[in-house]
Amino acid sequence: MIVNLCASVTCETLRTLKQSFTIVGTGEADLIEVRFDYLREGVDPAKIRRFTPTPLIATCRPAYEQGKYQGTEEERVHLLLQAAESGFDYVDVELNTKAVINTIKQLKNTGAQTIVSFHDFKSTPKLQQLKRIHAKATTTGADIVKVVTTAQNYQDNLTTLQLVADVSQTRKVVSFCMSEEGIPSRVLSPLFGSLFTYAAVAKGIEAASGQLTIAEMREIYNLMRL
Repeated sequence: MIVNLCASVTCETLRTLKQSFTIVGTGEADLIEVRFDYLREGVDPAKIRRFTPTPLIATCRPAYEQGKYQGTEEERVHLLLQAAESGFDYVDVELNTKAVINTIKQLKNTGAQTIVSFHDFKSTPKLQQLKRIHAKATTTGADIVKVVTTAQNYQDNLTTLQLVADVSQTRKVVSFCMSEEGIPSRVLSPLFGSLFTYAAVAKGIEAASGQLTIAEMREIYNLMRL
C-alpha cells in the first residue's frame, strides 16, 4: 500500500523555509504543510509556491488553536485565500473559524482542496463523540476532515484509529493522536484509511507533540515493508 507523508514546515524566514523544502524535496515527503503562523517576515504565498513542485498545504493556526498567528481573524483568512489563489493545493481551516462554511466555499472557488480541522489539545474523547465532531465537520463542505486529539494513554490511539477505519470508507479523513503516547496512531493511521499523516522535517522543529521526523517515519514504514 501507499503511505502518504506530509512534512510540517515551521520556519520563521523564507530562507530557512526554502532550505526545509530542499531537505524533503527528494521524494521523502508526498506533501508539505507550510505553517504561515511561524513566519516572521513578509509573506508572499506565490513566491513560496515557486520553491517546490511538491503539493503544498497552507495552514495558519491562530492562538486559540495553539498557533502563533498574531493578526486579526480577517487577515488570517485573507492570507489563506491568497495561498489558495497562488496555487497551494490544500488549505487547512479550523472548524472553530468564524464563518467557516463561507470561508471554505471561497477557498473551493479557487480550485484548492479544503481541509477542515478539529484539535483537542488535552484528551481523546470517546469514539461516539469523535464521530459527532466528524459529522459536524462534514457539514462545512470541506473535501477532507481532520480530527486530531491528544493521547493520555496508549489505548487512546485505538479510538482515532477506529474513527479512521469507520469513516474512511465514505469520506476523506485524517485522524491521529498527538503526544508521545500518540505516536502509534501517527504511524498506523494510513494503514486504517487516513489520507496521510504528518512528520517533522528534523528533530527540534516539530509542529506538534509526538511528531517523528520524515526520516524516522520512512524507516518505520520500510521495516513494515510499506
